[in-house]
Amino acid sequence: ALVGLPARGKSYLANKIMNYFSWLNLSTRLFNVGKFRRQVSSSETHSADFFSADNKDGAAKREELAMAVLDSLLTWLGDGGDLAVFDATNTTQARRRAVYERCKAWGEAQGQHVHVLFLESICDDKAVLESNYLQKVQGSPDFKGMPLEDALADLRRRVANYERVYEQVDDEESVPYVKVINLASKVICNAVHGYTLHKLVALAMSVHIGRRPIWLTRAGHVETRAVDPRERETMIRNEMRVRRMQGPPSAGVADERKRSGSAAEAGAEAAARSGRVALERKDSMEAATYHTEGSAKRSDLVGDGPAVVAMPTNVTAYLPLSEEGRQYAVALADFVRQRLEELDYSLDDLHVHKSTLPRARETVEPLG
Repeated sequence: ALVGLPARGKSYLANKIMNYFSWLNLSTRLFNVGKFRRQVSSSETHSADFFSADNKDGAAKREELAMAVLDSLLTWLGDGGDLAVFDATNTTQARRRAVYERCKAWGEAQGQHVHVLFLESICDDKAVLESNYLQKVQGSPDFKGMPLEDALADLRRRVANYERVYEQVDDEESVPYVKVINLASKVICNAVHGYTLHKLVALAMSVHIGRRPIWLTRAGHVETRAVDPRERETMIRNEMRVRRMQGPPSAGVADERKRSGSAAEAGAEAAARSGRVALERKDSMEAATYHTEGSAKRSDLVGDGPAVVAMPTNVTAYLPLSEEGRQYAVALADFVRQRLEELDYSLDDLHVHKSTLPRARETVEPLG
């Protein structure tokens, strides 16, 4: 469940969560109270006064709408959903307690264990807030048809109404929570347990609003000459010696190697013993570069600057680059340097992520 004042990036975070966990193959859905309010009150306009704590009718209506959306969320979970995002302000302890207890009561009635976590977005950067306000009034149906200055003034009054009753999440509420301050500048966690929620914390620590180019490249074309089985075995032993000298990989890298690297090494050794060299189909060996200049979905992969990620395939991983592959590596470096200059970056800003396998290292070597 999201927590925070209007225009603090709650819906931005909610959509990031949707994209990320859908990518992880979890059935994920977003339930937005503001959208539901506009759907059921299409003939009404809700000015800042509707969101005032002094407006008893408005407060009761907002509570009713929020619980209706929460009930829809729980019904969806009961029908087989994995992760639901409750996008609402949830700015008071009373509202959060109501949400938490309703979810837990539903879980007990259904014989299911429901994990509830509150994700609070806090922003006190004035420049970012002004930008957020402008984007909100330009994009929200609540302000459609209003002059820009009037819309901004109404939004500021709405925020002021929420600020009067706003209570940040704290330990006394005895609920799991994550606080994201100024979009991952600082992240605070409390009582976060379980695989999925830990993944959410990692995402919260990686989310950003910056834009930077990312280039993904296949490793270059490799030698297709016949390799003597003894030479192949020597290549593998040398590579494993290099890996041992580099020290143990991180846990995440180790897990990935268990899944893919061991299979590649076993295949290479089997090919050496049988006197064969397993070759890829030529069309899959052709080097191809793809780039995107938007924000990265896997934002935990790179830092704040541009990045090149070289990904070798496993079957021919131990073969050296061919002349064609070396030409490609030089052309790749020229391309990246040119694009960095056009985008006003320097080579020092570049992050290069590569496999430890020879063909990947050789592909990015001209980048320095």
